[in-house]
Amino acid sequence: MLYDPRKDQLFLSRDRLGIKPLYFFSESGVFAFASEIAPLLELADLKPIILRYRLANAVVYGAIDAHEQTIYKDVFQLRGGHSAVLDLADHNWNCWRYWNLPRDAVRSLSDKEVLDEYSYLLEDSVKIRLRADVPLAITLSGGVDSSAVALAVSRVGRKDVPAYTSHFSEYPKIDETEYAVEVARMCGLETRSIEPDVSRLLQDESKLCAHQELPFGSLSLYIHWTIIEKIKQQRIKVVFSGQGGDELFLGYECYFAAKVLSSLPNIAGAFRDFINCARKSRLGISGMAAYQAYFTVDSVQAFYRRARLKSGINASILSCASTQERKVPANLQDLQEKELLGEQLSHLLRYDDRTVSAHGMETRLPFLDYRLVEFAYRLPWKFKIRDGWSKWLSRAYLDQHGLDSIAWRRQKLSFNAPTAHWVHLLWRKNGQKLIDSDRKKRLLAKKFNPDKLSDSCLWDVYNLLELSNVMGWAEIV
Repeated sequence: MLYDPRKDQLFLSRDRLGIKPLYFFSESGVFAFASEIAPLLELADLKPIILRYRLANAVVYGAIDAHEQTIYKDVFQLRGGHSAVLDLADHNWNCWRYWNLPRDAVRSLSDKEVLDEYSYLLEDSVKIRLRADVPLAITLSGGVDSSAVALAVSRVGRKDVPAYTSHFSEYPKIDETEYAVEVARMCGLETRSIEPDVSRLLQDESKLCAHQELPFGSLSLYIHWTIIEKIKQQRIKVVFSGQGGDELFLGYECYFAAKVLSSLPNIAGAFRDFINCARKSRLGISGMAAYQAYFTVDSVQAFYRRARLKSGINASILSCASTQERKVPANLQDLQEKELLGEQLSHLLRYDDRTVSAHGMETRLPFLDYRLVEFAYRLPWKFKIRDGWSKWLSRAYLDQHGLDSIAWRRQKLSFNAPTAHWVHLLWRKNGQKLIDSDRKKRLLAKKFNPDKLSDSCLWDVYNLLELSNVMGWAEIV
């Protein structure tokens, strides 16, 4: 933010992809801005009023962070890649997008040329972000993206950056410590393993909700909270993360559906993509078929999302959810524009920022260097999903430097958590109290029965009720 005293204007701007937040409040001649929502509500002496239509889209579709209007009345955000000028004399507000993804032609390069440029850009991005006069660390899950960052850190000559990972001794099926340890060993980095404490979860969960300020989709965030808390105890102030790699190089399984669509009307090509993606992922044929239907047929997605919530969330809220098209685009650049500038990346950036900021620290994201983003956006499908392998280029980078066992893993959980167990623990401890607190706000369905809800829906309900309490929601309008 800059103030121009000659023009009596405020200039505000947010980074290209919205890594750092910027909220503002504007009502009755009062304008205020902050990196969090709570200070704006406190400054304006407001009881938080929740907008029903925004809450509905947040609950049903997870559409929370990509819209200028937040779920809180009169509280807005300046979106990534935007600037604005506020004239303090007449309160005229002018907002514009100053950066966008490049719409020039998709680049046609050889595998070697692309891998060389990827390597240079990622390693230079890491080198720039290693500039600090305080200690640094890496959060390392053992997956492709965080491993690529760890490798890049090692290759630019820094062996003094410790790698922190999660460990679940009681849940071996979701424990991936061995992969993180292998990556760190190959890169010459020290590994520090953290095991989340369930007793601390029962204490910290409300703090996690309060710092997020908005709904979040899973208790897997608590793993990140625990790791960051432990890193802070070592007096480390800056943390590297692989966030953004999935959106740049198409790591999520929903992108397989788009890849199949992109091959049409070539039926043989689409079928080949379908089989390859099924075999090279944890989905299998039946899972791939379900994903194909869910992410390419709007009516299937809309029906499922509403049906799973109808026993938990009040119908007056669910009925306000929009019916706009949400299927994955078949066009590659349309898909990546949706993921990078829309909801997908923005809510993950909020998760990271709030957790790290709550502990007085900073997160640095090498994959979201604008040069790497623009480079990746211009690349064709074959460097992102090839022969059923997602994030092909990042995997090739790991393979080139001896991390082939990490590069070509088919199943990756990425800081997964025993969320079902955790949710039921929280509900047994706090559920009735939260139900009682909902008498006036009416978030819950009329015939609410937690025993009939899926684990994910039970968390959605719990999360909303807890947010309502810690943020002091007054009413829903």
